[in-house]
Amino acid sequence: EVEGQGEFTIHAGDAMTLPHRLKHDVTGFSADFTVLELNIPADYETIACEPPGRKAA
Repeated sequence: EVEGQGEFTIHAGDAMTLPHRLKHDVTGFSADFTVLELNIPADYETIACEPPGRKAA
């Protein structure tokens, strides 16, 4: 799930980018899921927040 875009499915061979501070949440993946993740800068901070599309309780 990606802020402003909702949920979508990534298929084999797909690529995606996430801009700085974009809220996102991985809601599920298959047992054979493999990903190559590149982060610039390599030392980054993850900020805990409510997943996009859901309101705080």
